[in-house]
Amino acid sequence: MNITRKILVIDDDPVIGQTFTRVLSNKGYAVITAQNGGEALSKLAGEEYDAIFTDIKMPGMSGIEVAKQIKATKPWLPVVIVSGYGSDANRADAAEAGVTEFMQKPLSPELILDSAEKATHESAAWAMSQPIDALALTRVVLACLRAHPRGVSVEDVAEEIMRQNGLPSEEASQTRLLGRVRRRLAGLGARGFVVVQTDELWCIPQA
Repeated sequence: MNITRKILVIDDDPVIGQTFTRVLSNKGYAVITAQNGGEALSKLAGEEYDAIFTDIKMPGMSGIEVAKQIKATKPWLPVVIVSGYGSDANRADAAEAGVTEFMQKPLSPELILDSAEKATHESAAWAMSQPIDALALTRVVLACLRAHPRGVSVEDVAEEIMRQNGLPSEEASQTRLLGRVRRRLAGLGARGFVVVQTDELWCIPQA
């Protein structure tokens, strides 16, 4: 399953954004940049991202303030501080703001990739821990049935949920999600499809 994860890089130095793009663009990431906190918050209001990387010292709003505002509205979204000012005070402020990691400039390609992978896995882990909403699950099943009108298995439904949410495709994650989807489907009433228990759980169109 090929999933592109979206990273927002906030830094008034365009070289930083270019560096992230060069390192991550061929590793399954789309890198979007913003030059200040205000521009970043505007982009966050209109799009979903998997992780945020922000400098501390920028014109206008600081990276710490950006992190606080993001965490106030999107507490699940990982925020990583990237700064050349790695003082104890800055690290303490970053921790208080709820950031995922504090990265010290200069950055190596290995450090950028490792941090991006850790941050996006944190985001996926949060998504995996959330309750499965009945209406959202119904929409996923109906979308699957439009593609496969004869019926879809619980594995098909779980795979579509993972695809839509950019969740990790490793076997352990799939197994956990399968169990949750199976239990939730078994409790759904008639919603345009029927849940059938054979050797496995299937959803078929309602007659």
